[in-house]
Amino acid sequence: MKELELKYGCNPNQKPARVFMKEGELPFTVLNGKPGYINLLDAMNSWQLVQELKEATGLPAAASFKHVSPAGAAVAAPLSDLLQKVYFVEGVELSPIATAYIRARGADRMSSYGDFVALSDECDAQTASFLAREVSDGIIAPSYSPEALEILKGKRKGTYLVLQMDKAYEPAELEQKEVFGITFEQKRNTVKLDEECLKDIPTQNKVIDEAAKRDLLIALITLKYTQSNSVCYAKDGQAIGIGAGQQSRVHCTRLAGNKADVWHLRQHPKVLALPFKAEVRRPDRDNAIDVYISEEWEDLLETDDWKRVFTEKPEPLTREEKKEYLFLTNNSGYTPRELNQKLARMGLDVPEEHFYTSALATAAFLKEQAPGCSVFAIGEAGLLNALYDAGITMNDVNPDYVVVGEGRSYSLDTLTKATNLVLGGARLIGANSDVSGPIENGIAPGCRALVAPIEMATGKQAYFCGKPNPLMMRTGLKRLGCHSAEAVMVGDRMDT
Repeated sequence: MKELELKYGCNPNQKPARVFMKEGELPFTVLNGKPGYINLLDAMNSWQLVQELKEATGLPAAASFKHVSPAGAAVAAPLSDLLQKVYFVEGVELSPIATAYIRARGADRMSSYGDFVALSDECDAQTASFLAREVSDGIIAPSYSPEALEILKGKRKGTYLVLQMDKAYEPAELEQKEVFGITFEQKRNTVKLDEECLKDIPTQNKVIDEAAKRDLLIALITLKYTQSNSVCYAKDGQAIGIGAGQQSRVHCTRLAGNKADVWHLRQHPKVLALPFKAEVRRPDRDNAIDVYISEEWEDLLETDDWKRVFTEKPEPLTREEKKEYLFLTNNSGYTPRELNQKLARMGLDVPEEHFYTSALATAAFLKEQAPGCSVFAIGEAGLLNALYDAGITMNDVNPDYVVVGEGRSYSLDTLTKATNLVLGGARLIGANSDVSGPIENGIAPGCRALVAPIEMATGKQAYFCGKPNPLMMRTGLKRLGCHSAEAVMVGDRMDT
């Protein structure tokens, strides 16, 4: 077939409309439904995207397109238990192409409403079954299993658009477009995006792990088929936030970032526990989740609208709950309660659980290394309480460790005692490696400076648990329940 009549052009008033080939046959077959102009623009662009994703990653790929830009794009990376809950496929054994589709559709469900789907591989019955439950305009794939085709033909009262693409099709190198009677011609964008383009690394850190390379390629290829200006956030084998078609790069970044925030917040325990009524439709559920997460949550919860979707009124997701944060401080002298009170005097309400001190990091390290150990400690309440809470006993005769933090109790007697205990076999531990720190009337020696005389007298090197030891960073991230790639660090001293 060289030519195909369309329902209408970009808008319903733009008739007649058609697609045609100047040479050869159209590279796709309509298996069901009647395509529109935008349908085919979405189909041709999304098909290129998924083909390039598969070629670059070696994994089956899927895309969700709306109005000539992707709402989501993904490859068949396994879903974690948490994402299975978020995507409502908990406990389901997914095929690779179904996994890619679930990821692509789940990236931005609001934007994917009424989308056009592209699959790099054959559409199986499982993928078709998932698609049958969504509001979607059409699909393009290289082939369909008989069961899948039967399922899709029954969608939208038999009008769902199903296109089969010829995988062997290669377009001409030059492409043309006519605007206002003027023909534009250019070379097709055939730039190859693969690991070769990631070899020139401009940052000091030259190591990019395989998962990060995959996600960088997903973002780059997605942007290749996104209307400019465009920004893409990618994680775990999928795009999680795409900002498209904005005149301002700043607005584009905000749009993509907000979508990435929503994707993350959909994983919040309070969101996963929302008490939806059993009869709520998927679009209504998705809209309710988006409103609940947003700053407009009052529109849902402070009116009777919540009764439409929930069995009971849920508590709102607070601003604090939306952004998990942690104060990492090397000062081992203060307890979290004392830090809470100190900031309260400055007008800041920071709960105790949002503080993580080098004293807590030291206690956690010793508890993991030697459960039930004993220590000789030099320090203040912050360090002593942390050690006690970790089940570590005080011992000034034959301790396993000598632990030093900041403190006003430091004296020649304690220095002498600590020195002889280390010479007797105790390991020397410093809460942190800060050489100095600010006080009201100047500078005070820090933990590192207080440990130095013991090191010099014994010839033993101390182990420091606080920043910049990765141990404290990793424990902080664990408490936040996130990966370093998902966190932002704000500080005032580059050395710590």
